[in-house]
Amino acid sequence: MSSNSSRTAIAGALLALLALSGCGKIVEAASERAIEAAIEAETGEDIDLDLDFDDDGSFKIEADGETIEFDVGDETLEITGSDDGGESNFTMGEGLPEDWPSSVPVPDGTVVAGSSINADGERLWTVSTTPDDVIDSFDSYIAQLEKAGYEVTSNSNYSSDGTTNKSALLTGEYNIVVSGWADASEDSNVLGVNVGTE
Repeated sequence: MSSNSSRTAIAGALLALLALSGCGKIVEAASERAIEAAIEAETGEDIDLDLDFDDDGSFKIEADGETIEFDVGDETLEITGSDDGGESNFTMGEGLPEDWPSSVPVPDGTVVAGSSINADGERLWTVSTTPDDVIDSFDSYIAQLEKAGYEVTSNSNYSSDGTTNKSALLTGEYNIVVSGWADASEDSNVLGVNVGTE
């Protein structure tokens, strides 16, 4: 075995031994530094990475006065960025976002994904549902939004080879884009709703 191979094998064994012997902080610090070096080599920025492997899987990246925090929950991912100009949040997970606007009806079907973004005072919420009949749900949801005071300002319909797509833009208290797509060949129905501030 060459001296380089010996050193590599010894270093690998020491890292494994440290990890198994409860010296995880040393391995964590080495991992952080390796990731920082890789990011710094690509971006030219000075990066300070703080990984928290022991508790909840959250971690933070700091560079030039900006911070991005990643919080990984059981069913959600939350990303928070901050700098001198303020703070931005992005939350994604299963179900309706916790801060979904109360004045916007919730679409039919199981909410399989939702997200909430708050950036520089602008807000955007999204949900994807899986109704049994996406076209009926689309039409019903548009009627609910109109009843709530929203006006359809643009819409489109497309059908071909068993695939149907419908979309509409509505304006009112928020700008809302509703999209429905059904693919008979894959037996898939998805209704997507994006709600945003102007």
